[in-house]
Order: sequence, then C-alpha cells, then structure tokens
Amino acid sequence: MTGPAIGKIPLDAKVFLVHGNKIYEVPCDVYLHVKGYSLARVTHLDLEHNLLNELVKPKSALYVPFKVVNHKIIINLKKAYYLKSLKNFVSAIVIESNELCKIIGEISSMVYIGGKVGGVFLGFHKDVIRKLEHYAISKGYPPK
Repeated sequence: MTGPAIGKIPLDAKVFLVHGNKIYEVPCDVYLHVKGYSLARVTHLDLEHNLLNELVKPKSALYVPFKVVNHKIIINLKKAYYLKSLKNFVSAIVIESNELCKIIGEISSMVYIGGKVGGVFLGFHKDVIRKLEHYAISKGYPPK
C-alpha cells in the first residue's frame, strides 16, 4: 500500500541513490509501517517513489548488507544498477535520518529490499524490528 494510512508513521528522512561520488536525492516519503495495520504482515519501512522501481521491480527483491553510521543508513547493493531515468548507475541507497538512526542504533546487518508498486519496502531482522515496534508503541501504534 502506497501513501499515508493508519499504522504508517511518517519519518523525517532524506533518501539518496549513490554511485561513487555521484549522489542523487530522491524525494521519497518514508514510513514506518507497523504490523497489523493497512495490510502489513510484518513491521517494515516503506520508501515510496516510482524511481525506486527501476532499482527493484514490484514482486522482486534483494537481500543486501546495511550499516548505520553517523545518522545514515547505508545500504550496499553489492553491484551497480543502471537507472534509465538518472542516466547513471546506482550502487547504494543512503537514508539520512537522525530519528530513524536513533531508533535502530549503530548496527551492521542484512536487509531485505522488496519491490512494490510505487517504491520499495525494507525488511529487517527481529532485533531491528523489536526496536521499530517499541518506537511505534510510543507513537500509539502497537503491533497487532
């Protein structure tokens, strides 16, 4: 599901696509989508912008490493992907968010990037999901 909805907590974040020293800001909406609300079976993050579907098409996925460092979530795509609309390659997704990095804490792990119509979702391991759900409870959205 794309766009605002019950159980989708908007986060203050900027999203960048990176390859080498080239950085492209993507005007994404970033949400914490809590389990049990608006069709979510698992608590996850939604990055919503059509450009991301050039990277991960709907109903396809990547399982790649990520780390949280200096208020940034850096997702290494393992290889470079060519995006026609940017006329350039992308090898990482960087999410800049003090709020989100404070919730997750410094970590190095793996993330599942699933394509959906209008963007992608990020699925994390249980330890990260617990932290995200604790934050969701503080915002009035306990997981169902």
